[in-house]
Amino acid sequence: IKMYQPLSDGVPPISTIGWQAPQDLQKFLEGFYQYFEVKGFRGIVALHVSHIIALSFTIVFSFVLLFLIDWEAILSCDSEESCQSLSIWYAWHWQNLGLRRWLVLLSTLIFSLYWGFNVYQMVLVCMQACQMRSFYKE
Repeated sequence: IKMYQPLSDGVPPISTIGWQAPQDLQKFLEGFYQYFEVKGFRGIVALHVSHIIALSFTIVFSFVLLFLIDWEAILSCDSEESCQSLSIWYAWHWQNLGLRRWLVLLSTLIFSLYWGFNVYQMVLVCMQACQMRSFYKE
């Protein structure tokens, strides 16, 4: 029975079963604390999914209010008779958008990219939470 292994034999393979030391201790402890703070995997998933849903609603609602509704027609309405024949929706023409609607379209695109970044972050955090769950269970 050998009590030690010479370095010339190489490093023995590390077992993939069980807990291993984290590469980045600060990131591990932040994930550990967040897992504890929101009371587990379900709490982390619920927190991030609700954030994505709220952000989605905000982006879509803002787009509808600022891009699709014809506010000039609504504000020019002065009597019930003139308002009944009024269409509150812009006609969907790309030729006559105007600067304000182009800016709204550009900002919606930028916020959609931000939404995508948040979805990516949610996936990363949920993967880390899966690792924390296995750490807690061991």
